[in-house]
Formats: sequence, structure tokens, C-alpha cells
Amino acid sequence: MSTYKYVALTGEGKRVTGSVQAEDEDEAVGRLQAQSLTILSINRGTGVRRTAARGSFGFSLQRIKLEDLVLFTRQMATMISAGIPLLEALEIMEEQVENRRFSGIVGEVVKRVAGGGDFSEALAEHPRVFNRIYINMVRSGEASGQLDTILVRLADYLESSAALRREIKSAMTYPVISLVLIFGITIFLMVGIIPKFNDIFTQMEVELPALTVFMLGAGLWMRRYFLVFFAVIVASVVG
Repeated sequence: MSTYKYVALTGEGKRVTGSVQAEDEDEAVGRLQAQSLTILSINRGTGVRRTAARGSFGFSLQRIKLEDLVLFTRQMATMISAGIPLLEALEIMEEQVENRRFSGIVGEVVKRVAGGGDFSEALAEHPRVFNRIYINMVRSGEASGQLDTILVRLADYLESSAALRREIKSAMTYPVISLVLIFGITIFLMVGIIPKFNDIFTQMEVELPALTVFMLGAGLWMRRYFLVFFAVIVASVVG
């Protein structure tokens, strides 16, 4: 069984935190709902705070995924809708976020908001995580007093973007594999097969079409300079 850490509201509106043992998240949610708790956030924990790999300058190397941002936005919307103050919701998320790099960024946002700064301005200090659309929508939510509604819309937008990205990646897989196979077969024919016909045509002493002469010459050149040709192709793809 796994341990799930949660933040929830009681029937009286009091915020409570704790942990529950369950086989999976659905079972954990069911047990908490049976206690008449409204779940604000729930994450599986191991009891050991994980630390991401860090570079030589001390910053985290763990990549922040779009799914991390979706979860953060959705849970922030839920907590603010439940009446939890913005600063308190951010502090909860700082503890709940599993991605250590993202948790550190949320911690910096907490400090800025605790110092009297606007939520949107605190997010703007991290443009690699929160883009202009995200920041501007949060700013409009602050101005209109509908931050929870804006965050819900943001979460929906981010989830749609993540789904579209997965579909594009899936759709591109087959064409890429096909191109690699075609390229490999072409190289095999040009280097391994076509040059063998050169001796045959030479013995026949017949005049060959220009295209055939070109193909034979290209095959012989590629065989002779195969390593150079291969290095150029790799450099083109990587660069």
C-alpha cells in the first residue's frame, strides 16, 4: 500500500492536512470522502522528501513538465474557490508539488506574495515556466476578483494544449520511422548494390543513359567517402 498526503476541508470549512494508506489514489479519495472531507489536493508520498539532481551552480536540473503546471493551476483554483487565502494556497502547493525545481519556484512566488507583491508580478519573474498568456490571465483575474474562475480556465487551456501536444507527437512517430527506413534503404542501395553494376556495365561496353551514369558515379562516391557523407548527415540532423 502507498501513503497519500492530502489537504482537505471539513464540513465546517476547516482546512486539515494528513495522510492516508491506500492501494491507489481512487481508494484514498474514497476513504477521505467517506469521512465527509472535501479534497483540495492529494499526492502520493514516500515519507522521504526527494531531491532533484543539481548542477555545479546549485540549480535544479529537473525539467518542469506541462503536466506539473496543469496540476498546480487546477489545485490553486480549487483551493481559492474553497475560500483559502492566496498565500496559504501557495504555501500548500509549495509542500505538495513533487517536482523539486517547480517547488522551489513556487517558494519564490510565496516570498514575493508574502512581501506584498501581486501574484501575477511574482509569476512574471519566472517567464520560462509561466508564459505571457498565463501571467496576463492571472492579472485579469486579480483585477476582476475572479482569480479562481480564471485559474480554472487556464487549467482547461493547459490540459487542451497538453493533449494536442501528445496527439502531434503520436502522429509524427510513424512518418519519422518511415523516413528513417527509407533513408537507410537508400543508403544501402547506393553504397552496397549500385556500385556492383559498374563492373558489369564496363564489361558490356555499352553507352549508358545519363541518369544511370550519374547513379553509378554517386554510388561509387558514397562508397568511397561513406564516413564523410555519414558525418555530414548526422551534423545536419543534430545541428
